[in-house]
Amino acid sequence: RLAMVRRARKINRELAELYPYAHPELDFETPFELLVATVLSAQTTDLRVNQTTPALFAKYPEPEDMAAANP
Repeated sequence: RLAMVRRARKINRELAELYPYAHPELDFETPFELLVATVLSAQTTDLRVNQTTPALFAKYPEPEDMAAANP
């Protein structure tokens, strides 16, 4: 486990050096929101996802809420 953590940290440092200004275009606050926004971004633009997700996450703030929604 320790070797994996060290390797991950090394990879993270190297990526940060190669891409110092990298940041996601999607707006999110939680891992759940990032996951949903990423799935949606495969279907439309990041701009449209960022316009849509605030209302979506207001109505379904947790994965359980979304799972219980009536399609």
